[in-house]
Amino acid sequence: MYKNSLIYFDNAATTPLSPTALSAMKPWLTSEYGNPSSLYSAGRKAKEALECARAMIARTINAEPDEIFFTSGGTEADNWAIDMIGTHGDIITSGIEHHAILNAAHNRLERDVKALKLMTDRHGYIVPPNESATRSLVLQNKPVMCSFMFVNNEIGTVQDLRKLFKSFNGCGLIYHTDAVQAVGHIQVDVKKLGVDMLSMSAHKFNGPRGIGALYVRNGVPMYPMICGGGQERKMRAGTENVAGAVGMAVALDEAVRFMDERMAHTDSLKHRFVDACTKNNIRFATTLDDPFSNNTGILSMRFPEVEAESLLLLLDSFGICVSTGSACDSKSVNISHVLSAIGLSDTDARSTIRFSFGHQNTFEEVDYAVDSLAKCIDMIRSVNTV
Repeated sequence: MYKNSLIYFDNAATTPLSPTALSAMKPWLTSEYGNPSSLYSAGRKAKEALECARAMIARTINAEPDEIFFTSGGTEADNWAIDMIGTHGDIITSGIEHHAILNAAHNRLERDVKALKLMTDRHGYIVPPNESATRSLVLQNKPVMCSFMFVNNEIGTVQDLRKLFKSFNGCGLIYHTDAVQAVGHIQVDVKKLGVDMLSMSAHKFNGPRGIGALYVRNGVPMYPMICGGGQERKMRAGTENVAGAVGMAVALDEAVRFMDERMAHTDSLKHRFVDACTKNNIRFATTLDDPFSNNTGILSMRFPEVEAESLLLLLDSFGICVSTGSACDSKSVNISHVLSAIGLSDTDARSTIRFSFGHQNTFEEVDYAVDSLAKCIDMIRSVNTV
């Protein structure tokens, strides 16, 4: 164990709560407990805090406050987007999307709705169709929306959304992006991206768990996610999570203000990790040919002749937290659908580990982790050769 504490290299799964966000949340968890829907002063104060948080979040992505709808997280936001638009026709997406999109789309099959998946290259980039292929796709099916993940949660590829959406200009489609791994980590401007809907989740950028948001451009037809009272402009009934919204807004504001500094730091951590693996004579391959091109903290690596799950558990015994893929699918024994979609063999996929670095991680942690990684790999390979 490193200095009697965990080394947390799984920041793509969740992130530690920002102390600044926690401090901002505390009053709304203790003394300021008014219901935002109540008319008396305590309720009005809570409502004001909620709307202030909404405006702060909108500002960070260049949206309007009334285009932000709070949710319980990214999964709900993705499902809401699919429910609102995808029930009226087919969905154009890819094979490397989060299961919140793929499973939500799959559940619409009984309504005769199909998920039309575009091809992905070995670097994790979705291949936009040419004009002829687009015309054929639209004429032979009944697509009503496109949904593409901005930053892939397993391998870190950053999609060129404008290029993808441009392929479908003039088709009358709604454009949605799952930006859960992007918001707070890279620049996100909904107007420049040309998106109609965007999903985000607070716990991915050092905000609290259980709160997220769906951006819906003004003019896009909306349908309620939950019926009941008039909360979220009658689109999502239920007493609002004021503390969560405040924490989310403060964490996102902090992430955006320190974005350049944090990006530079996580990039340095990735370089040091890969260099240290080379110096320690660890046999590995990065999933992406250039793992430093994506400006994210995600580093996907495979280690020949080493089962990833065994390596994960051994690293855990050294106090090091990593992942074999999406945390939302951690109990599955199936091969990662993302790794399969980019062409990895089952053998290579089963040897792949995701390291995801955060701004709170240090070079000393990297050095300890790589030293421990070398020991764990040697242990596994020695057993395999017996």
